[in-house]
Formats: sequence, C-alpha cells, structure tokens
Amino acid sequence: MATLDDAVGAALSALTKSGVDSPDVDLLRSITKALGPSVYSADSKNVSCSDPDEVARVGTNFVEKKLGVADGAASVQAVCEQMKGAGAHKHRAAFYYLLVKHHGKESVYA
Repeated sequence: MATLDDAVGAALSALTKSGVDSPDVDLLRSITKALGPSVYSADSKNVSCSDPDEVARVGTNFVEKKLGVADGAASVQAVCEQMKGAGAHKHRAAFYYLLVKHHGKESVYA
C-alpha cells in the first residue's frame, strides 16, 4: 500500500518535471494529506486536462469553493499549460499545489 511519503514524492517529481525549482514541501504535504484517499487511487490521483468535465470540476470545486477565487477555469488551464512537461498524467497534489501558489492561497493549508 502506498504511503503519504510515496504520494508526496510522486508530486515532487511532477513539480520538478513542470519546472518548479524549490517547492515548499510542507505545503505540498498538507495539500496531499488533505486530498485523502484520492492520491492513492489510480482513477483519481491524476487530473486530466483533456477532459472538459474534469477541468470544470477542479475549477469549481477546488479553485472557487476551496480557495475562494472566481477564475477557476482560467487558472486550471494555466496550470495545465505549466504542467505539460510532466507528461499526460498531471499528479493531483502537484496540480493543486500549483493552483494554490498561483493564487497565493497558501494560508488555506496553514
């Protein structure tokens, strides 16, 4: 069974491939932990940027509801673009980390 450390390691790898030089590991760990079982399931541990329903869902449920920011879909598209270097599978914790940093909402996970 995968552990939190495994999930954080996978997210760190995805961030490195996306060009993030010095990620805040404590913030990443908090985001990963908050995602719960979804980071361990093959079906939900990645964000699909090619699925319009997934993009809308992340924009509404995470960016707008969790972070309290109105431009959900636009910022999700910006992160999709930033994570192109990570390959077809965008690790959910890394994706959410980039959204949190994009909006300066680190305090949500303090």
